[in-house]
Amino acid sequence: MVSYRLSKFSTPATTGSPSPPFKLTSLLLPNNKLGVRVLDSLANCTSLEMLDFSFNNATGEIPDRLCENHPQLQHLLAWVNKLQGIVPPALGNCTNLTIALLSYNNLHGAIPPDISRLQNLWWLSLSSNRLTGKIPPSLGELQTIVVLQLGNNSLEGGVPLELSKCKNLVMLDLSANQLTGTVPSRVGRDYTGEMVLGLAPVVASSLGNCKILEVQFSKCRGRDGLFALQGLRLEDLEQRVSELATECVWSMQYLPLFKVELTSLIVLTLSYNNLTGGIPGELSSMQNLYKLDLAHNFLAGPIPESVGQLKNIQVLDLSENFLSGRIPDSISGLTFLFNFNVSYNRLSGMIPQKGQLTTFQSSSFEGNPGLYGFPLSNIRPQDSPALSVEEHHSDDGYREELLAGVPCFIISFLVATTATILLTRARQVQKVLGLRR
Repeated sequence: MVSYRLSKFSTPATTGSPSPPFKLTSLLLPNNKLGVRVLDSLANCTSLEMLDFSFNNATGEIPDRLCENHPQLQHLLAWVNKLQGIVPPALGNCTNLTIALLSYNNLHGAIPPDISRLQNLWWLSLSSNRLTGKIPPSLGELQTIVVLQLGNNSLEGGVPLELSKCKNLVMLDLSANQLTGTVPSRVGRDYTGEMVLGLAPVVASSLGNCKILEVQFSKCRGRDGLFALQGLRLEDLEQRVSELATECVWSMQYLPLFKVELTSLIVLTLSYNNLTGGIPGELSSMQNLYKLDLAHNFLAGPIPESVGQLKNIQVLDLSENFLSGRIPDSISGLTFLFNFNVSYNRLSGMIPQKGQLTTFQSSSFEGNPGLYGFPLSNIRPQDSPALSVEEHHSDDGYREELLAGVPCFIISFLVATTATILLTRARQVQKVLGLRR
């Protein structure tokens, strides 16, 4: 058996396949300038188990006979290329496939329900293509799926409730589509399993000694994602991500390592869709949630007080919606929260002045005319609703600071007034004495 790893390699229009007696099992060609129909060129490599030609200019379509040509294929890494055509239903015949990364290509059409036959699949990424249609409910039959990335396409319809059957689902990204309906209250939380180390070690155990990076694009529409450093240097990945980002601001970090019990998701991203309704309080049952992104939807109603039960949450983005009411005081107790955004909603009342909420800048709260308190203005807007009894108590410290300045103001006013009167009286006396002389 032979394994090839090539880097900084370019070729003209065609490549040849290794011939007997070689038995090629692994071919890693990431970050090159191949510019060829790679999958067509490897049709005779029937023993291939791992194929990585990500970050190239590879063209062509995914062959209908892909699984027939490569019956042992386990890893297919082909993201950031120029692949065209549809995702063939025959892909469901690759029964040994565990990883299929096809994001950042030009694939179009619907997601074939046949993918549900891949009962060994645990990472499926079809983000940043031109896929249309609805998310197949049959994806709920993927019992081994850990990461499901379908963001930045043109998918429509609702979030299938069947996804709650994905007992091992840890990351779900459906952002930047045209999804409608409400935020699901149950996603991938029917399973209670053993304690394991978070997502990154799960990925590493399958890909070998690689590391997983989470890339977040600020002010960009649905381009976040995971990238595997397999056969790819960090500096090369940074360069290629910069090319993808264009004018966007991006940041990169290794996926967090922490012990979790697989009873719920770690990452749930539904931003940039057309979701309506409220934020279900049942989301608080996802005790291991690390990132919850519901930004840029049409969500209304209050932020549930139960959000404060997400003790492991680090990223909470609810911006650009129609949320109303007050910011729950319980969010102040989320000690791991480092990225918080509720800007451009219809929130009102005073921002809780304690805990983690005192560490965020005004940009996290702006665009809510009824909000006040640090880091915004300390003056309550006239159109802000009257405070409840509880909020009056929470405002005690703020009110005491204002009242503490009242005596000083009165004394200063009296001194200034008395001085003015005495000065005026003295000038009048001087004027009278001058006339007598």
